[in-house]
Amino acid sequence: MREKIKKEKEEMKKVSESIAKRKASKRAELEAIRAEIARDKEMRKKEREGSSSSTPAPVKTVTPAVRDGKVKMKIKVADSTLMKTFEETDLLSNVLDYVKQEVKQEVTLSNTYPRKDFKSEDLIQSLASLGLTGNVSLVGKSAAA
Repeated sequence: MREKIKKEKEEMKKVSESIAKRKASKRAELEAIRAEIARDKEMRKKEREGSSSSTPAPVKTVTPAVRDGKVKMKIKVADSTLMKTFEETDLLSNVLDYVKQEVKQEVTLSNTYPRKDFKSEDLIQSLASLGLTGNVSLVGKSAAA
């Protein structure tokens, strides 16, 4: 019986030594990870200090959308909406003529954003020179109103 107790004690001692070894190896792994994190932090700090004083951060450039020379117009007039594509080189008078032909009445045109009522002197300018490029929304108002 004493031998059995002795064997159990030895077995318990081996198990506790095994547990202690695992704990020690985990502690060592954790310390290695902490040391690596500290090195990384220090390295990033040095990089930030070096980059802020000597070289500026790269500037992100935005490239404009590719323009194909077309202006897609959406023109709201009374109770209808007209849609047509024009060239950027077309005059505003071409757009006005198209709207008058479709609605069969005199109208004036205005831009929705930024808000602008087009005058007679604007009719001889190209759509591009008026800033009407890409997709454009205009409002046509009855000239009598």
